[in-house]
Amino acid sequence: MALPITIMMVKREGKLINSRPLDKIKTNTLLEQLKDGDEVEVTYEVKHKDGSYAQKSRLHASIRALANETGATFEEMKLEVKRKAGLIVGDKVLSFADCSKEQLGKCIQVTIDIGDLLSVNLH
Repeated sequence: MALPITIMMVKREGKLINSRPLDKIKTNTLLEQLKDGDEVEVTYEVKHKDGSYAQKSRLHASIRALANETGATFEEMKLEVKRKAGLIVGDKVLSFADCSKEQLGKCIQVTIDIGDLLSVNLH
């Protein structure tokens, strides 16, 4: 089964093209893994300074995997990730929707670290 990939594209001369050489390799690798008839879901998002849809999707999937592995609920694991990432100050809990890309990146790293402790590969 083909893994999810994230690539960056840029609009040039009216076309979307890969913006980095590695992105072309990722795309070609994905294509090689696909069988005829496989469907691929694509989401396009203009990159901004705040957190991206791809980051939030990866974060939620990682939290779900950790919750399944530990027996915790999704909400319990999400709160643990937010606590370890510093998104809980006093009684205020920052929503992922309000996070910067740096904050979401830190949360993703927290899930990877927890996964490493539990032998769950979230890389």
